[in-house]
Amino acid sequence: MLKQILVRFFKDRFLFIGFYLANMICIITFFHLNEPANDEFFYPFSIGLCLLTIFLIIDFFRYHEANRAVEHMLRNQFIEFHPHTEEQKLFQQLLNKIIREQTGKYHELKERNKERIYFLSHWMHHLKTPVSVIELIINKELNFRSEKFMINP
Repeated sequence: MLKQILVRFFKDRFLFIGFYLANMICIITFFHLNEPANDEFFYPFSIGLCLLTIFLIIDFFRYHEANRAVEHMLRNQFIEFHPHTEEQKLFQQLLNKIIREQTGKYHELKERNKERIYFLSHWMHHLKTPVSVIELIINKELNFRSEKFMINP
């Protein structure tokens, strides 16, 4: 899981890292062209890489925690999600809004289903009542005829 998060992290930061390295190369080239006697390019490049590495480590810890929580949620495991960046906070607000809307729709459908079941049960009751009355009348008539035939043999 950590390897997947790390790969996604570098995919997300690839453009930033590329522009940062290109910016460092341009700045070193500019100062080297302005002062050709200065052959030192390794020292400013290493400072830039060190600062980039520190930034990426800090950013990875913020990225890792949020993505680990999302992966747990995708596997239906509850974990508390604490957003760190403004982007993560916006996504959490969007997620909460979608959850509220879906919960409302779920409760509405559940209520409609209860009403439908209530309607169907009353409809079936009203449908059965005339059939039951007709059956009772027929049974009564049959009983009456059978008694009549038994009395007059």
